Formats: sequence, structure tokens, C-alpha cells
Amino acid sequence: RTWCDMVDDDGVDDALREFYSHVKEATRDAEVERVLGAFRLNPFDILDLRMDATKTDLSKQFRKVSLLIHPDKCNHDRAKEAFELANAAYKMVQNEEEMKFTRAAIEQAKENVLAERAKEVQRNNALSTLHRLREGEEDKWKQSNEFHYRWKIQTQKVLTNMEWKKRRFGKRIREEEERVRKDEEEEKQKAKDAQKRQKTWEEQREERVGGWRQFVKTKESKKKKKKAQVPGAV
Repeated sequence: RTWCDMVDDDGVDDALREFYSHVKEATRDAEVERVLGAFRLNPFDILDLRMDATKTDLSKQFRKVSLLIHPDKCNHDRAKEAFELANAAYKMVQNEEEMKFTRAAIEQAKENVLAERAKEVQRNNALSTLHRLREGEEDKWKQSNEFHYRWKIQTQKVLTNMEWKKRRFGKRIREEEERVRKDEEEEKQKAKDAQKRQKTWEEQREERVGGWRQFVKTKESKKKKKKAQVPGAV
């Protein structure tokens, strides 16, 4: 599907497409750079959305971003890469199963920001007084750009920490699997060596028995000769 098919499905009129067709190349390039520089673990950051964006917000924003950076319309060398990132982020947000990890991080980040805010209010007499005098002041703050910026930054921190732990755990699993594999190989090699020694020992059994018989026979022969040489020996 082309980008035009996609926007037609969403009811975008010709005027909007005409508008984006005349957007300055510098604007397109800047958007490509923004997408490429976004925090890769957070699809909302790639699409330049707030953490509480709705599905409607998602569709509108993806449409806007894709029209700006689509490689058919943007001459930036990395436009295709940026578009693929945005497209992957859009699909990820739509997949609730894939988003479980990210949404858990987003909610944790929100709780962290609110906890920090509560401490700030307690320490700041002016803020404490304001909250007592004005009902709904905290709800108003939650709609502010400051709150959403702090939420975004905190989400990056939480996601980074969670991803690091996940990778470290994954590394430990791989290391344990590698250790088990090596142990199994060593055990197999030991069993193989033991089997080889047993086979060699069995193959050499007749030789050892023959050697022993020859040794006994030679010894008895020497005894007889020695006895025959003794004067008066019968």
C-alpha cells in the first residue's frame, strides 16, 4: 500500500496531502532526524506522542509523521530508515501483547513522577498552601507540559533499567545454558574415552593372556633346565 492509500482510508482530504506536498525539505529532514534520535525503546517517543495518548491521537500522529518522512516524499538519505522506525512503533502500540512491557514501564514512571511531586509539594510551603487553597490544582498540574515532560524522561529511565535487567537476565540464562552444554559435552567425551579404553583393554586381553602364558611356560622351562643341571637330580 502507498502512503496515499493509507491516508485515504483515514478520510484525509486532498487539501491536507497538498499541504504536506509543499512542506519545506528542511522540515522533512528535521523530522527524520527527530525520529532517528528518538528513544528507541519507547514507541510513543518515536511518534512524538505523550505517554497517555489515545488510539485516535496515535492514528493522527502517525499519519502526520509518515507524510513528512515517507521516502517517496523526503529526500533525506535516511528517510527510509526513519519511516520504518515510525511504522514499527505504530504497529507496536497497536499490539497490546507487545506493549505489556512498555506500558508497565510507563505506569511505573508515572508513579515515580507523582511520588517526586508529592515530596516537592511537602517541602515547598508555597506549593503546599496553593494546593490547600485551590481545589484540583494537582489535576491541573497533571495536564501541564512539565508533568508530561517529566513523565517522558522518567519513562526513558525506567525502560532503560528494565531493558538492562532483562538483558542481564538473558545473559545469565545464556551463560547457564552454555555451562550446561559444556558439562554435557565433557560428560559425553568422558564416556566416549572410557568406552574407547574398555574396547582397547578387551582387544589387548588375548595378547596379555598369551604373554602371561608364555611367561609361565618360560619360567617353568628355566626351572627344569636348572634342576637338570644339579648333580644327582632325578
